Amino acid sequence: MHNATVVKKFREMSNLSLCEQRTPDLCRMDEYNQGWDPEIKRYFRKILNSFGVAVLWLLFMSTLGLFLRMGYVYNRVDVYNIVFYALLLVSLPLLLLFLYRQWRKK
Repeated sequence: MHNATVVKKFREMSNLSLCEQRTPDLCRMDEYNQGWDPEIKRYFRKILNSFGVAVLWLLFMSTLGLFLRMGYVYNRVDVYNIVFYALLLVSLPLLLLFLYRQWRKK
């Protein structure tokens, strides 16, 4: 009977981490602390998503307008100027709508 109890206790101890084996009371205190609060995680995820999408949009539009020179009007308005400014006028409200919906939801 005693041998079975020792084997059972050994099996229980082998499933525990080293911290739990040596100081079980201290490790139990940290049992519910699994990282950040879920609400804080959602808030930071909103910040990162908003920042990321806005920066990608800005980089894309800057690349088209400045680097590819679609934003410059030289002697006359060309087709690529119209395409660039139409894309700008369509994508900016979509970006603002995304940001509004991102921050509206809980």
